[in-house]
Amino acid sequence: MSTVIIIAYLFIATLVGLSLFVALSRTALATKVNFVLLNIAISAWIISNTYADLDTTIGALLWSMIAFASGAAAVTALSCFVLTFPRYTRRQLTIG
Repeated sequence: MSTVIIIAYLFIATLVGLSLFVALSRTALATKVNFVLLNIAISAWIISNTYADLDTTIGALLWSMIAFASGAAAVTALSCFVLTFPRYTRRQLTIG
């Protein structure tokens, strides 16, 4: 197994761990779901780009198409996450 694949899997393991941490937190359900979907889309993008770079056959075209689709899904998931992220005003924040 090449070093590139190992590094890609380490990034994905980090994203999955971060997703689990957020999923088990006490935040709103919509924020959790959108954050997990964002991390899944980013993980799919990382894996598809890694395999598209390593594959030298016609399969590289398939991995490139998956990379494009997962990149578009990541942008959509990021937009949904930004829309559901909690907003705080100065009155709601207390210091001390």
